[in-house]
Amino acid sequence: MNRLILIGSAILMAACDFGPRFGVVKGNIDAELKQATENRKTAPPEAVQQALVSPLGGAATGKPREQRFDLNVSNAPASQVFMAIASGTRYSMVVHPEVTGIVSVNLKDVTIGEALDALRELYGYEYRAQQ
Repeated sequence: MNRLILIGSAILMAACDFGPRFGVVKGNIDAELKQATENRKTAPPEAVQQALVSPLGGAATGKPREQRFDLNVSNAPASQVFMAIASGTRYSMVVHPEVTGIVSVNLKDVTIGEALDALRELYGYEYRAQQ
């Protein structure tokens, strides 16, 4: 019986010991939350806003979404492939008359830039984009 009272007293003392620390910790948490809420009222930097652009398109930035397409060609003349890449888009394409070679690629869900980059890396065709 004395052990029970001794254990009960120890538990009560331990419980009382946590009271003041809890108040300090709770105050620190409340202060941090208040500061975080106040900091959130300012807009994030432009670089952060650009990084958070919706993957669904440019609606958040007002820019039109880049068109994606599949490019599947087998043993086609390179000049024809380049002209086909730009057909039906808002871009113009000019191919130098000395561009030769045969191209075979199977690209899925790419933009014009990604397709041109892939052809440059695979076959060595260089290109220049102008605005």
